Amino acid sequence: MRSGGDPPSGLTDSAPAPGDRQDFGLLYSRRDIAWARWIAWVLEERVLLDSRPATVFHPEWDIVPGSNQPASMARMLEFSDRVVLILSPDFVADSQNDSIASSAILHERRIVPVRVAECQPGPLLQPIVQIDLTGQDETAALTSLLAGIDAAVEGRAKPPTAPPFPSVAGPGGEGGPGKAGGVR
Repeated sequence: MRSGGDPPSGLTDSAPAPGDRQDFGLLYSRRDIAWARWIAWVLEERVLLDSRPATVFHPEWDIVPGSNQPASMARMLEFSDRVVLILSPDFVADSQNDSIASSAILHERRIVPVRVAECQPGPLLQPIVQIDLTGQDETAALTSLLAGIDAAVEGRAKPPTAPPFPSVAGPGGEGGPGKAGGVR
């Protein structure tokens, strides 16, 4: 115990307190903890929102001894602007995740599914566009994750540079103005 009777800082509930906003909350299967750690790290270290680093609620990092886990997860859903779902067969198989995702939707949080393994999400998540990291190496996965998060935050995925001009004789000799597939 510190002098003056103040409790050590680790004895407080560090999950988001009422009124605290988080940019992202993570929801994942226990077997996907390595993906959760990597994604949370990338979000906090590589994503800037309004010129400040993104904030992430990661249960492993933010639900500490002495915390009430169900209350912390409920607050994460309430106070996170976006909920990143790390999709894998284990995540999809856990029916509890469907109820938590439903709760996130009821709180009007934007769901950002990140698929890390081949899986078939249930009907609630099927229509939501995913960031797909399946089978990618670290460099490609980083690029895909950052581009997908940027699109989710901005609300569109317009490329930063102009696409190349389509040639008159495009791939297979098609697609240019006045050619098959073009507008006359």
